[in-house]
Amino acid sequence: MRFTSFLFVSVLLLSCDNDQPSISNVPVIEFVDFNFIDGTELDTLQLKFNFQDSNFDLGLDPTEQDPPYHRTEYFYLENGQLRTVINEIPDDPIKIGASDTLPIFDCLFYEIWDHDTIYARKNTFYDNIFFGIYDSNGLRSQDFYDALIPCQELNSRFPKLFRENGQIPSQIVREGAFEIELDGDQSGVMTFNVIFVNDFFNFFLGGKTITAKARIVDREFNFSNEIQTTEITFD
Repeated sequence: MRFTSFLFVSVLLLSCDNDQPSISNVPVIEFVDFNFIDGTELDTLQLKFNFQDSNFDLGLDPTEQDPPYHRTEYFYLENGQLRTVINEIPDDPIKIGASDTLPIFDCLFYEIWDHDTIYARKNTFYDNIFFGIYDSNGLRSQDFYDALIPCQELNSRFPKLFRENGQIPSQIVREGAFEIELDGDQSGVMTFNVIFVNDFFNFFLGGKTITAKARIVDREFNFSNEIQTTEITFD
């Protein structure tokens, strides 16, 4: 009878353990806060969200510029053959309209350089946080994007959150536009600051209500879920 009771309790404990939620290798993020900070010289849209990832393969160093984390692939012809070079514009790059087989203009395939539009393929995984501003109808806030440098996006690269030996660097990581507070080696809170000169946001978003959407990607190219923020209205 005691043996039977022991088996029952053991199975019950194992069952309870199996019911514990597990953290995925795919990053998961959760919206926390979205604010506009009107500064003296610089204004900031500030996004804060929770994140978690079981193997914590998150973040990129600025020095990581080689494939698969390179920025751009450029094209040129050599002896009639199409060649590519990473991150450096060749002496004689292929320009828009050079061939009927080239795609039509799209920011994914072209770059404005020295008053020319050259054929270039941007690498999605150069950045690891993807951030966009949308109007009250859920559409990309085109007036704002039209005011930016052609093809400029608000995506960015947050720093590496681990050392090569698997240890996390510190409890709080501050680098560039980011402040990241780590909670152990699987989760944390990330603050992302999108900064422009004073009154840039107010001038191009005045009278509009906006939201933002964001997601991140890990070093194995697993995209997180996408979060949407609360609204901000510019007077």
